[in-house]
Amino acid sequence: MRSFDVAKAWEILIPAGMPAAQKVGNDLSRCIALLRRQTGLAEQPCPVKTSDVSIPDDTVPIVVLNAEAGGRERNGFSWRIGKERIELYGESDRGLCNAVFDFLVALGFRWPKPDEEVLPESRGEYQIAEEYAYQPSSVDTMYRRLLFWGKDAPEMWEKTIVWAARNRIDALVFSLRSQLMWNKLAEVEPEPFFFFFTKKKKLVPPSPYRDKLLTLAEEYALSIEMGGWDLSCLLPRTYYKSHKDFFRMNDGKREQANNFCPTNSEALTIIRREAEKVFRAYPEINVYHFWPDRGYETAWCSCPTCRAFNPEEQNRIALATVADVLRDIKPKARISCFEDSNIKKDIALRANLFIVERLPGNSGAEASGWFLSEIKV
Repeated sequence: MRSFDVAKAWEILIPAGMPAAQKVGNDLSRCIALLRRQTGLAEQPCPVKTSDVSIPDDTVPIVVLNAEAGGRERNGFSWRIGKERIELYGESDRGLCNAVFDFLVALGFRWPKPDEEVLPESRGEYQIAEEYAYQPSSVDTMYRRLLFWGKDAPEMWEKTIVWAARNRIDALVFSLRSQLMWNKLAEVEPEPFFFFFTKKKKLVPPSPYRDKLLTLAEEYALSIEMGGWDLSCLLPRTYYKSHKDFFRMNDGKREQANNFCPTNSEALTIIRREAEKVFRAYPEINVYHFWPDRGYETAWCSCPTCRAFNPEEQNRIALATVADVLRDIKPKARISCFEDSNIKKDIALRANLFIVERLPGNSGAEASGWFLSEIKV
């Protein structure tokens, strides 16, 4: 066990030209100041200095932040604590953010929910059970995602984004239904997304929070992804009156809501067109999530053609169309596919699809790296 003496005149050294290092360096400085106040000392933040300006001499206790220039999928990190020197390292700027907040958790900080911060118990020196922590980036490393879902309340999202960074979330996922996302689609071509998302007769003005929120996410090196239970968004419901055969058959009747008929060639042509619109509107996004409608993940079509395929196979047929469009536009981008891996499937999985077995909000999802933020207004 190692002690951390907050009474020492710690200085924080960060790499130059890395905004995320500045952001989490300031957060670390703020937290140390809170511990100083808690122990009866002056609430004085630690100086945060860049390594290209000055390096403290050996007599100054120092916290060194460092990171490789790797992609943000490399979220691994390590940290080590000594009496006069603490080293926090990330395999990318995302990994460095994880290192800082993992170290603060080891000190005893907790952020149970947005706008709530729990400090360690007050004492002169704060004990850390481990002197060293290491989590590599690999296929086995948990990539943690927070899905924003529910009614639009972007003014509440700022606190949630900060909470996500502090709890080592790696990516923010915004639904196509989100005003933050679909306004950009509306700028490209209002129809038919507009009529799917809202009953209003005119477009909602772009969210004034959009740039602010995306800037905050970038400051914390959080990746932005798109999607959720949004696969049927690619087939606008406005087609129901004229083309009922596009939609899911249930007990011999076509239903406008919840999924569609994945073997209808005309429906797939529309889905292909709408998917291309989404992918071209967001060239910066490289991970998408297209799942069946929420609560209907295994409720697909029972028309005579679809009856030959189980729900997982129908899902793969629908997603193959979307995946092929993405491959042609962005060959390195990927789409998550929800399915039960234990069910036999005779339809091949496209190379740019990856399987999700636990959806956010369901039992075991957080252990699989999925968190759900259902914003209510």
